[in-house]
Amino acid sequence: SCNNGTANYTSKVSLEGWAKMEAAGCVFLPAAGYGYGYNDIRDVNSSCFYESSTQMDSNHRYTPGFYSNNSALNDNSVTSTLIPVRYVQLIINIQRDEDGYWLIGSVQDWKDFADLIKISPNINAKMTADIDLGSDQTKIGSSSTYYSGIFDGQGHTLTVNWTTTGDYCAPFPYINGATFKNLHVTGTINTSHRFTGGLIGKPIGTSYINNCRSSVEMISSYSGDAVRGGFAASVEGSTLNFNDCIFDGKFEGESSQTWGGFVGWKYSGSVNIQNGLFVPKSVNVSATYSATFSGKGGNVTNSYYTVQINNSTQGTQATAEQLADGTITYKLQNNRGDLVWGQRIGTDAEPVLTNDESYRVYRSINGGYTNDPTLAYEGLQQDVNDNYLLGCVWAWQDFAALVNGGTTNINAKMTADIDLGDDQTTIGTMDNPFQGTFDGQGHKLTINFTPAEERFGLFRFVSGVTIKNLHLTGSINTAYRMVGSFIGRIDGGTCNITNSRSSVYIHSNTDSGQQTGGFVGRVSESFTLNISDCLFDGSIEGESTSNYCGGIVGYNVGTLTMSNCLFMPGTAQIGSSYTSTLAQSAGTLSISNCYYTTAMGTVQGVEATATDITDGTTATALQAGRDETVWVQDPLTNQPMLALFAGKYTVPASGLGTFSAKANFTLPDGLEAYYCKNYDSTNGSISVVGIEGTVPAETGVLLRGTGGETYTLTTSDETPATLTDHALVAVVEPNERRLHQLYDEWR
Repeated sequence: SCNNGTANYTSKVSLEGWAKMEAAGCVFLPAAGYGYGYNDIRDVNSSCFYESSTQMDSNHRYTPGFYSNNSALNDNSVTSTLIPVRYVQLIINIQRDEDGYWLIGSVQDWKDFADLIKISPNINAKMTADIDLGSDQTKIGSSSTYYSGIFDGQGHTLTVNWTTTGDYCAPFPYINGATFKNLHVTGTINTSHRFTGGLIGKPIGTSYINNCRSSVEMISSYSGDAVRGGFAASVEGSTLNFNDCIFDGKFEGESSQTWGGFVGWKYSGSVNIQNGLFVPKSVNVSATYSATFSGKGGNVTNSYYTVQINNSTQGTQATAEQLADGTITYKLQNNRGDLVWGQRIGTDAEPVLTNDESYRVYRSINGGYTNDPTLAYEGLQQDVNDNYLLGCVWAWQDFAALVNGGTTNINAKMTADIDLGDDQTTIGTMDNPFQGTFDGQGHKLTINFTPAEERFGLFRFVSGVTIKNLHLTGSINTAYRMVGSFIGRIDGGTCNITNSRSSVYIHSNTDSGQQTGGFVGRVSESFTLNISDCLFDGSIEGESTSNYCGGIVGYNVGTLTMSNCLFMPGTAQIGSSYTSTLAQSAGTLSISNCYYTTAMGTVQGVEATATDITDGTTATALQAGRDETVWVQDPLTNQPMLALFAGKYTVPASGLGTFSAKANFTLPDGLEAYYCKNYDSTNGSISVVGIEGTVPAETGVLLRGTGGETYTLTTSDETPATLTDHALVAVVEPNERRLHQLYDEWR
């Protein structure tokens, strides 16, 4: 029914609003004009009179009249002024959910949504299935209707296979303040026009791309100046914000064109990229303004790439190993609670966008990364005596951060062997020297330092520190002075190093005032170092003109006391000017009961001959009649060794390693020994046989145990097992220098 009166309409009705009205019974009556006489229709599209079904009286009906600016109910029902009612319906099959999102699950749904955008561009959508558009180039939005809604891919994939027919070719060529999330776009765009994007052509306003992936292979045949972007072609006077996005597609084009991993070109406005990953399948482009993430600049934070475009400085380069082992995934996730980035370590070659908790990457208590939450490193822990417990590289880094940040007088104990890998984290700074006690508890710490400045060691700056029971191994390659494996420079108080071992390979190529020592680089004026019961069995190498070097301490201008120490290097090749076997000193120096196998420069201490080393003479001398056993003859190497480190074997990460000992030995629980025989050259296989009982001396064997775990081997007087047709040959004499040369060549 109708009520007589007038209703003025001064605003448009949105598509959502019309849907609500339609559900309430409203119908669409177009402004189809009105009849003038019987053969003339006037004012089409601006007015119309319709005959209502509601009667005024027995002779008249209400006549709704519609005008361009108002509507009115009239009682004029003269037939000549009326025209028939025409019903118009937009026929679409696309559905909406309870939140008003249009649901796109097919190519037809995509097309229907594209039609809806022509009427109302500010509507939202969700994909409910993967969609392959093939060569169909239906796009969302146009130069006259910029899309401005929310488009949620819900993890689904949109595939295109397009040969472009115009500029700003992209699934969404024109947007204004739109948001895209959880969408994967893939396929091929073969373009011969200027502006092309994997997802977006031209944005205006402020738009967001979150948790999206573009795998589009973009191939350009345009011969002049053109712009291509992995996600968006260009930004001009607008803002485009990327959060947690990946490009892993392909770029192929002419050298005169401009390409960007995420955005081809930023004419003006702003491009912000956070937690981004650029890992293209291939890049065969070059142009002056091309860039890894955003052509002509952008704000790029915590983002990583494998291929650098045009030598741009955006983001951080990632190696294939870092992508595969969880390093980059963990950095991209960036300690957030809700999972965004994940990876199945050992299966996925690189990070993936996911909220599947089985993909979450943790820092492992064993170092590296893991998917096992039971092995997750949960931050620094302390024992009942407030000692920080260090059992992995992450704990080392956290402890270093405390000290270097100003909490210097704290103590630590190692609870497991630690391999720092290529991590360059050291403890102590000039402003915050380490002042506590560090107890290695017999564990091994492996380093691979390549310092880019002087005063360098595991502990760079110390004051009143105590270091004990630590075995340090690995390498230091430096072009700077004041270097020691344990301590770079002592700048305060009375410091102590005791019951410790350095097996570090130190190479220095500086030729002036080197101050390199096996344990300590420099003891500064007015300060004291006491070093006792320490073994250096690494290597020291340097330029022929190197000076101020010592086997244990590089240069002392303070007070240095040294007792019960052994300098037994694999190699010691360094300049003889201002060089001493144990410590070059211009300060106070006291040496007692110390020995060397290789002399450097000024001879200090007592020479230990090869016979002294192998028959136990030197080990007995170093023990010096003390009740507590400190030095022993290591039965596995037949050399003097600190008792804390004797008989130790660390299984490689693979869980399997080769080994030979100087004496017969027995296996501890958890470690198995095998010998090899019957090599089959046809398929390259070797048969292995388990060894029962005592393992024979100077025999190459395979030892299998838990990767990274250190076992203590003990000698045995029992008759060793008999090995038949054994194929492994043991290397019974070390050639450490050659090993380091091979290592350097490999790196």
